[in-house]
Amino acid sequence: MKTVRNMAKENGGFTMIEAMIALSILAVGLLSLVGMFTSSIGVTSRGKRTTEATMLASQKLEEFNYTAYDDIFSSVADEVVDACGDNPSKQVPPLPLLYTRSWVVVLDPVKGIKTITVKVKWKKTTSSEKDRQITLMTKKAADK
Repeated sequence: MKTVRNMAKENGGFTMIEAMIALSILAVGLLSLVGMFTSSIGVTSRGKRTTEATMLASQKLEEFNYTAYDDIFSSVADEVVDACGDNPSKQVPPLPLLYTRSWVVVLDPVKGIKTITVKVKWKKTTSSEKDRQITLMTKKAADK
């Protein structure tokens, strides 16, 4: 009758081939995890920039919202800002990621409504990305 002790002497443990196969399976699993982490960092970075751009556009729309209707003139303008909406010309290098914020105000004289469109653009930060932009639009009626 074979006992556990006798079976252990006969089998002597793992062979070199078995250990190498186990290590290669482990390596493939770990490499896929590294790729997933790298990808998630890129997605998080793009999401952060999109959120900052949306906040910059919203900030500009709020400025127009709190401006009297008669003080908003038909215009086209743009400015370069950082993520906080500040002018980067007074900052020291390295400069943060910059955004170009532009807006267009169009008057519809028949309806008495001004359409305000704000676009925020930013340059790609990696070679695999494209330049991006977001656009927000609102309408403002004459104050009563």
